[in-house]
Amino acid sequence: IAQMVDVITVVPVSPEALEPVLTKAREAGIVVISHEAQGIQNVDWDVEAFDGRAYGAHLMDKLAAVMGEEGDYIISVGSLTAASHMSWANGALEHQLATYPNMNCINADAFVESNYNQKASQEKAAELMKTYPNLKGMFVTSATDLPGYALAIEEAGKQDEICLAGNGVPNANKDYLSSRALDVLGCWDPAEAGFAMCKVGELVKNGIEIVDGMDLGIPGYENVRVEGNVIIGQAWKNITMDSPEDDWF
Repeated sequence: IAQMVDVITVVPVSPEALEPVLTKAREAGIVVISHEAQGIQNVDWDVEAFDGRAYGAHLMDKLAAVMGEEGDYIISVGSLTAASHMSWANGALEHQLATYPNMNCINADAFVESNYNQKASQEKAAELMKTYPNLKGMFVTSATDLPGYALAIEEAGKQDEICLAGNGVPNANKDYLSSRALDVLGCWDPAEAGFAMCKVGELVKNGIEIVDGMDLGIPGYENVRVEGNVIIGQAWKNITMDSPEDDWF
């Protein structure tokens, strides 16, 4: 703000904590664009790679398929204050309850909070497998924590017993997909999201109206949906061992 830049782009862990300073930025005439912060108030636009609840439901469909649509599972989020993680998790849970009655989320009232710590996530996963011997699935939203869950499953030799689905970085999880410790990997390209944020900032700064159906000229954002101050793309990816080389970022 002190440097009076034209645009600030931000991906907040806790949108609420940033509201006061973002208010000051906008009062200073700076365009503010956020990402992974649906529901944030003091921005010009929030850019989302996809509808969060739809992404969660999509990953739940994938998890249900590998679980045979039955059994106990847990949901883990990086932080209970992370708006995007909570949106995916709640979308997944709602979809499971409506679509897969023979599946049971054993922590529906209190999602595991893994706090963006891979080592702690590995230890938590090992603890969960010990506490719940009939556990059949894990749904993990944090890209930082997903490898920890996969490593715990791999070290326990439970690739054939526990199904793991989550959001993560392809290169960080390639070995786990190969070993089958990880069954379902969803993601979006953060570089493309960054370009989309910058493009929106440029449009706002130049006084160009952003409308439903607009093409931002970036893969996954060619036909955006506009809801209030939220711009929603269709940019999620499903990563498998057969995915093209460009997807292994």
